[in-house]
Amino acid sequence: MRNNGAPLAELERRHVTSHASIGAVVDRRRALDQFEHNFGSLMRATSLFLVGIVGLVAFAATMNAQDVALSERLREVGTLRVLGMSPARVTYVFGLEALILALPGVALGLAGGVYLSEVLSLLYSTEIIRLPGFIAPTALTLASVLMLGFVLIAVAFRWRAISRMHWRGALSVKE
Repeated sequence: MRNNGAPLAELERRHVTSHASIGAVVDRRRALDQFEHNFGSLMRATSLFLVGIVGLVAFAATMNAQDVALSERLREVGTLRVLGMSPARVTYVFGLEALILALPGVALGLAGGVYLSEVLSLLYSTEIIRLPGFIAPTALTLASVLMLGFVLIAVAFRWRAISRMHWRGALSVKE
C-alpha cells in the first residue's frame, strides 16, 4: 500500500472495504466519540429544557406567594412608605421573606433530586446497560444558584409593583 499523505486509518479502511465480502468498517474510537457527542448534546438540550420549566414554576410560585403577601399586607406597606421607607427597602423586606421561604424548598428539591436519580439509576440497571448515579457537586451548586436566581427575578418584578403602588390609597383601604 502506498501512503499518499492520507492517514494510516483511512488507508486501512480503503483496503478493507475494497474487498467485496466486507460491507463496512467502523472505527470503534470514532464511533464511541460520536455517540458521546450526540448523547451529550441530547442530555444538554433536555437539561436546559427541564431547567427552564422548573425555573418558570419557581418564578410563578414566588410571584404568586408575593402577590398574596403584598395584598394581605397592603396597609403595612403603605405605613412603611409613609414613614419614609423607600420602595427598594420595602422590596428588600419582601425579597428576604421570599429567600427565606425558598431556601428550604431548594434544599428539599436537591435532596429529592439526588434520591430520585439514585432510584432511577437502580431501576435502569440491566445486564445490557448501567447508568451511573453520580451527580457532580458543581451541578448541585448550579441548580441552587439558578433557583435562587429565579426567585430574585420574581422579587425584581415585585419591586416594580411596590414602586408604582399608590401607598396613600393603601392606607385608606378598609380591612
